[in-house]
Amino acid sequence: MKGNFPLSKKNEYNAIEKLAIIAEQYQVSYHQVYQWVKKYKEHGPDDLRSTKLSS
Repeated sequence: MKGNFPLSKKNEYNAIEKLAIIAEQYQVSYHQVYQWVKKYKEHGPDDLRSTKLSS
């Protein structure tokens, strides 16, 4: 089941922290990782396989 549930402050902090860690690991900006997550949520994994490297 898919849904958008409001995050508690603790969960929101954890989500932000995880995105920051991913950004550091892949040497991209936090914004880029956020855009990847947004794209995945809106269009699924196939949309991430586009030939364009950034959005």
